[in-house]
Amino acid sequence: MFWGEIAYLIPNSIDTEDEETQMVFAKGKRWKRLRVIINPTFSSLKMKQMAPLIQESVNSFIESMEKRCQEEKPFDIHGDFQGLTTEVIASCGFGLEINSVRDNTSPFLAACRKVFSTSLVMMWPMFISDLFPSLTGLAKVWNKYLMRKTRHDINVLASAAIQSRFNDPKSRRVDLLQLMLDAKTDNLDSTVPQAMTDSDVISTQQGGETGQQNDSSSSQRRVTQKAKLTEKEIQTQCSSFLLAGYETTSTALAYAAYHLATSPEAQKALQEEVDQYCIGEGPPSYDTISKMQYLDMFLKESLRLHPVAPVGPGRTAQESSTVMGVHIPKGMSVRCNIYSIHMDPEHWGPPDPSVFCPERFTAERIAKRHPMAWLPFGAGPRNCIGMRFALMEAKMTLACLVKKFSVESCSETQIPLVHVAKSTVQPEKGVTVRLTRRNVVVNNTE
Repeated sequence: MFWGEIAYLIPNSIDTEDEETQMVFAKGKRWKRLRVIINPTFSSLKMKQMAPLIQESVNSFIESMEKRCQEEKPFDIHGDFQGLTTEVIASCGFGLEINSVRDNTSPFLAACRKVFSTSLVMMWPMFISDLFPSLTGLAKVWNKYLMRKTRHDINVLASAAIQSRFNDPKSRRVDLLQLMLDAKTDNLDSTVPQAMTDSDVISTQQGGETGQQNDSSSSQRRVTQKAKLTEKEIQTQCSSFLLAGYETTSTALAYAAYHLATSPEAQKALQEEVDQYCIGEGPPSYDTISKMQYLDMFLKESLRLHPVAPVGPGRTAQESSTVMGVHIPKGMSVRCNIYSIHMDPEHWGPPDPSVFCPERFTAERIAKRHPMAWLPFGAGPRNCIGMRFALMEAKMTLACLVKKFSVESCSETQIPLVHVAKSTVQPEKGVTVRLTRRNVVVNNTE
């Protein structure tokens, strides 16, 4: 997020030498190894290959919404989205079938919910260490204590997925786990060469966009062939992605559903676009989703108003520095207040930045705006690695949802929403809505 802005800022982390450090907290050579190995999983080419797997879970979700619609009762759609995103990340990332869309009592789903229900008050050592770097050791111990049981349950699931792949070498899949297993080493000293740069990191995410051979894909092969991971690192990253894939996308979808229910004109515009592009009874393809401009605008505006992690990962000043007249002493942690940027009238008005308005994301308005005015996924080499995956999953879900149903508010819908800060920002009482089936004449000819 601060890439290229302040040379003396480095990624903040609790313990960068611990093999159990998640990628979002890692720094230096460890972060580069993790990033370059995992980056290719989220290229556009890989996204297209995984789209059918996502669609299977989305189809199950739409079936469950059909039952909700038939019941003619208000319900909290956030919980249903949690089941969907858990199933998707388990399937696409690790080849696990947990059926959490149909089974809302899934043990893994329960473990994920427990992690993200943790009160922000309980996480105070994580934040106080920003002010007092000498207390980072306390933060590490407290974090492990707080999550010990839940992390154990999730690690067991991740270990089972790893062992299953080891036991059956023929069960190779195009997924995150396979990329990490292909890079497995028993030697902790197997690291990315010192000369590797941030440009190399970026190239591993850009490579493979079209499936053609180019300089970026050559760089990708050069870097990833030398990068290795230990088995403990693989297990840690598996657990991290299972959790991240569950929470952030489900909450983003819940907020999007809220705006569908409370902005009927925007919902109508989205449905008209879906009807135009989605011909016949079947779900929209990956290529079709990529063409839908209003869907992209709608989702981005929802993410602007409701960034799930409004205070991004910190950066620690490696040396004392002065930036725009502000002195930053060595060791000071610097964080970006994403919510304030997203509500700044200079970038987002008119209309009032607090008003839901997808038209803020027309090509013309984007071209006039600072490229970092929209930061729900961060920016630079350390941006959210799963951004493409999350956006694709959310778009596929929303397109299928509004194709069959209209999302409506009801007396139980909390307007405006009250937010609660836990591990992420969430709607305090969920998002209660009602579904009605659309009467759309299906056109089977293009």
